[in-house]
Amino acid sequence: MSGTRLSYALNQWKSKFTVGGAVFPYVSDSIEISYTLSGSFDRKVMTGNNYDAYGNLSSSSVSTYATNGATVFARKAVTNTYADNVSKWFLGRLATSRVTHSRAGEPSITRSSSFAYDSTTSILIQEVIEQVAAFTGLRQIINLIVLATAHRPG
Repeated sequence: MSGTRLSYALNQWKSKFTVGGAVFPYVSDSIEISYTLSGSFDRKVMTGNNYDAYGNLSSSSVSTYATNGATVFARKAVTNTYADNVSKWFLGRLATSRVTHSRAGEPSITRSSSFAYDSTTSILIQEVIEQVAAFTGLRQIINLIVLATAHRPG
């Protein structure tokens, strides 16, 4: 098997100026090609990323292609928002995230999460996860996780 390529990736780089004027380089798009141990084509994965002016990942999409290299059989789409507080220098605090998984011939599954932070320390104090599953109509499951650091008496 010496010399058999198992995978390779190509990345497209972009850059943008942040709010503070710094240059933020990032991978905007990538493609990864994988092969089996015998050298046959296995799969292709294409990824696209977008960032906001603070360098936070605002959206991402990942498409996985079938062994024919042309048919998408799975996708993942992510959309994020952030609760940055510049005056306190609390940056990169994820406020909401919505992740949708879809696969050819199957209903999509979406999971939405939201996050709350202590206004003084910026420590995460709450995470709410909501899953919407299409296979039973519109079903919502809400899990509330309150971290131990959240507003303890005393």
